[in-house]
Amino acid sequence: QPSEKAYEQTLSFLTHWLAFHILDHDRRMAKIVLFLKQGSRLEEAKLAADKAMNGAMMALIDTILSMYDFLTTQTLELMREVTRRQQVEQKLTLSKNVIDSTFESIFITDIDGKIIDINPSFSAYIGSDASQLIGRNIHQVKPDMFTRDKLNSIWQITSRDGHWSGEINTVNARGNNEAAWLTLSAIHDEHAHITNYVGVLSSASQLLQHQHLLEQQANHDALTGLPSRRLMHDRLQQAIKQSKRYDKTLAVCFLDLDGFKAVNDTFG
Repeated sequence: QPSEKAYEQTLSFLTHWLAFHILDHDRRMAKIVLFLKQGSRLEEAKLAADKAMNGAMMALIDTILSMYDFLTTQTLELMREVTRRQQVEQKLTLSKNVIDSTFESIFITDIDGKIIDINPSFSAYIGSDASQLIGRNIHQVKPDMFTRDKLNSIWQITSRDGHWSGEINTVNARGNNEAAWLTLSAIHDEHAHITNYVGVLSSASQLLQHQHLLEQQANHDALTGLPSRRLMHDRLQQAIKQSKRYDKTLAVCFLDLDGFKAVNDTFG
């Protein structure tokens, strides 16, 4: 059987056994002792105890056992619900961390376009804190990007098709005009009704800056800013190809700095 079913049956058996032991066995023994004290013989006391335990007492035991079953089921269901909620909370936390750490600017609105959540990249792109943006309409936050006509058109297409994507012109936080790629998606509930819109904005200049930063970090020493061995190898390969293309001689000069390794190892 599945583990949860086995746990439930085991717990039910144990609670039945405990309740029956307390309510039936111990009480039956107590009645036998009372009849023995009154002068009855052992067999007579047992018969009298059995008779006394019939009727209302058995009904009471059945009632209490039913209560134990109900409490057992409710307790296990509560434990399962707590586990499910913990799993949902972990998933939500992971999703939130992914959204907050992504490079693209993300905003979430209600069905009327009012912002209900943003990620740090969107806040940096707009140049305003989340507290200043949440609660405002998206076309008020970025009027250059979402004019009233264009906003209505984008929202209509997204509502009809479920998503919209395309290039838009906007002004970044520094006041410069730039092209950006917007993807807008509709979020539906279990009844297929739209509840929210999610927008993902990719700035061309930000992507280029990020790419340039990655290239700078890969091709230059972080401390001195000097070209790295990787960049030297790339430039050497280009020079070799160029010398072959134009049939020219290529010279490579290697300079060694005496004692440099000891200085570098000592001072970093």
